[in-house]
Order: sequence, then C-alpha cells, then structure tokens
Amino acid sequence: MSSKTVLIADDDRDLVQILALRCEQIGVDVLVAHDAMTALGLAHEHTPDLICLDVNMPSGSGLSVCEMLSNDEKLSSIPVIMLTGQTDEETVRRCHSLCAY
Repeated sequence: MSSKTVLIADDDRDLVQILALRCEQIGVDVLVAHDAMTALGLAHEHTPDLICLDVNMPSGSGLSVCEMLSNDEKLSSIPVIMLTGQTDEETVRRCHSLCAY
C-alpha cells in the first residue's frame, strides 16, 4: 500500500515545518509550497491526497487556488483544509461554498 501525500501551502515557514514534521511522523509524504502559484503547480504535478492552504499567501490567495482546484476535473475531488485565523463572514462563506474547511 502506498503512503498518502499532503500538500501544505503556507508562507509561514515555521508553521509549515511543524505541520510537515508531524505528518512525516505518522507516515504521510509531504509536499511544501510557500506561495499560491507553487501550490497550484505541485497539485497538478503530484495530485496529493489532501491539500492544506493558507488563505493569504504571496502570488495569490489560497481561496483562489481552491477555486481553481475545484474547476479542474483531475483535482476537484482532493479534500482541502484552509489554514487561517480569519473568521470574517466572507472568508467563511467562500470556504464553505468550496467545501474547504
């Protein structure tokens, strides 16, 4: 059985390091991106089993990446977890409309 892969995309390098370490400890392969465009490219190249996206990143927002993923036949079924401290109504509404939590 092949291991699962998670893509972690966040410009907070310390947070990414902590999340990646924990995933690796439980046997999950990790892909890392520190900006939105790299995240999108890695998703297309590797088709991870799960994607964790920061809402605010350089070169685009995680919500925009999530929208692009949802419109891509190959990537639309990948579960997405949004990483954010934002609790404003618009951000929450967009996450829910994209089935990203």
